[in-house]
Parts: sequence; C-alpha cells; structure tokens
Amino acid sequence: MNTVQTLNYVVNFFWTIIGFLPLTIYWWQTPLTFSFYCFLMVSVFLANVPERMIHQFRFSSKRRIYELVGVRLVRKFVQDGDYIRKGNHWVRSKAAAEKYLLRILMYERFHTLCFLFFTFSMTHALLNARIKLGLMILFCNVFFNVYPLLLQQYNRLRILRLIEKGQT
Repeated sequence: MNTVQTLNYVVNFFWTIIGFLPLTIYWWQTPLTFSFYCFLMVSVFLANVPERMIHQFRFSSKRRIYELVGVRLVRKFVQDGDYIRKGNHWVRSKAAAEKYLLRILMYERFHTLCFLFFTFSMTHALLNARIKLGLMILFCNVFFNVYPLLLQQYNRLRILRLIEKGQT
C-alpha cells in the first residue's frame, strides 16, 4: 500500500466516523421500527435510479457557482483531494476520463443514499422531540453528503469540459 492509499483510508475513516456518529447514536437509542426499514429501503431505491435522473438534480451547470459555495475548499480535505493528490491528476486520457466519470457516479449514488437516509432520520428525530440529535444529523448531512454531492457534480462538469475540448 502506498502513501496516497494510506492517506485516503485515513481521510475516509475520519469523515465516516464524524458523519455517521450522530446518526448511529440516534438509531442506537431509538427502537428500530418500521420507519427505519422504510427509510433505508426508500433511500436505497432512490439512490439507484437511472443515471440520467440523477443528473436532473444537479445544483448548477456552471462551475463558478460550485466554487462560490466553497467546493474548491472542500476538495482539499477529502479522499483523493488536493492535499493528498498534490497536483497528480487522475485524468490523462479520454479512457481515464470516462472511467473517472463512473467513479463519480458511484460516489454520487453513495452520498445520495446517505443524504436521503440522514434526511429521513433527521426528520424522524425532530418529530420525536430529539432536537439536539436531529440538528446534529442535519449538520453532518451537510458536510458528509451535501458537499460531497456538490463536489462530484463539480468534478463531473470539469471532466466533461476536458473531454469536450479534447484535452484528455
């Protein structure tokens, strides 16, 4: 295992622990009812809709909008982010670009599933007067799911632009 892989594992582990901690605490303290299983099934189902439907929910078609909401800052601190890659780029050919687009889609599906499940869980917590945990789940949802989704949409735009310009 090389240094980049090790750093990616550490970063991934760190964000996963932080992101899932309030959610895990909530469901650990809450009996697993029919709601839990419904939330999980609906999240899995909606995260696996056809790719064209996923792209209907993009935040913007302009890279600058993503940059204004801080996606470039977030990109520094994530798995395969700027601090880990240090200028080494994934995309050096059209084939690599297309492969990377599939990786982006996988990340989008994962974070869509998590976003939905976190949102359902947050709503459940708030409706059951678990305000503090509900707000903690909301906060983690933004940083663990919303920003990564925005980052993947931003990356998709960047890669598609490279393909269109023939720079790969």
